[in-house]
Amino acid sequence: MNSLVVLYRILRKFYRELECIEKFFLCTYIIDMATYCFLFIGSLILTGHFEIDFLFILILGFPIISGIIMFYGKTVYHGLAFLGVHSFPVFGGIAYFYTQYFNCRDHDTLKCDASPTFYASIVFLVALIILFQLLHTLYVYLIWKKRIWPLVYEFKHSRHDEIKEMHAIYEVQFPLFHAQIIMIGLLLVAYFVGICGIDLVALTKRRISSRKIFVNFQVPFNIIFLYYSFFMLKGVRDEKHYLMFIVYVGNFIQALLLYFDMASFCKQFKSLAKLDSTLQCFQYNTEICTFLLYACLCWIVLALSTWNTIRCHTNFGKNMSDYITYEPTPPEFESGRKLVKRESSVPEHSHIV
Repeated sequence: MNSLVVLYRILRKFYRELECIEKFFLCTYIIDMATYCFLFIGSLILTGHFEIDFLFILILGFPIISGIIMFYGKTVYHGLAFLGVHSFPVFGGIAYFYTQYFNCRDHDTLKCDASPTFYASIVFLVALIILFQLLHTLYVYLIWKKRIWPLVYEFKHSRHDEIKEMHAIYEVQFPLFHAQIIMIGLLLVAYFVGICGIDLVALTKRRISSRKIFVNFQVPFNIIFLYYSFFMLKGVRDEKHYLMFIVYVGNFIQALLLYFDMASFCKQFKSLAKLDSTLQCFQYNTEICTFLLYACLCWIVLALSTWNTIRCHTNFGKNMSDYITYEPTPPEFESGRKLVKRESSVPEHSHIV
């Protein structure tokens, strides 16, 4: 009970210190996550295969974690990273309607959802997600416009422009790490659970035959391999050159693995559905279309991560870590300087009776 009281006091103190826009942003985020979780689970129940599709619930944790990191970091770049994570269901909604058009056009009864209730729930869920995405984008813009959250934290006293520039480059690393590990982790978990995991559960319940099962053994390795991203922070903090090269090579390999993940699943679906071209994979399969759209965003994040890591690498040897830990003393408080008390310019009238 005491721990709950302490937690309540911490949250109350955190909430009171927020600005008005931040409070609206936080309330919108909480309503968004609660509504999204409720409607998402409800949509899984309406599919009629909840005993199989329940594995998708795992992906709900990623936007929640990303939002917590954003409100903890309180920088605009963390807000942009959260918007990137939150865009996954938006891409999923776009991919759903895109593939539904082709499936219903070609009268594919297995893929074309004829249930009005399920279709209406999907439309409402996607519309709500897009609305919240626009609201979150507006809040991040207003917070940046009113300078409530900085792009990056700046030195309060140092006037050295080179120090400020190096510090700004270093501060961008953590939001990029936030975006990279959460977004790619979300994509890989959704891929592994939504494709491989669903097939394995369906096989145990004898819903599909072993010939139709698709297991990509590359994805678990890809998830484990993602932990190299921690070197983005440790390598910059310790100024280790070999860790920087691990990040460069790791980002390149990660981009290739994402491509091979998409290509292998498309190849499997193409052979099972007997499609004529690779383009039809994205026209008839919602999962492939969603993963491809989100993979493009992940490739952009990997490119930005590599670019900023190179910028940090060029500052090695300039003792930036000392500046980050111990901010230089401002000139006004340097030793040997005396502070002269200014006399008041207001005339004294004590002699007047």
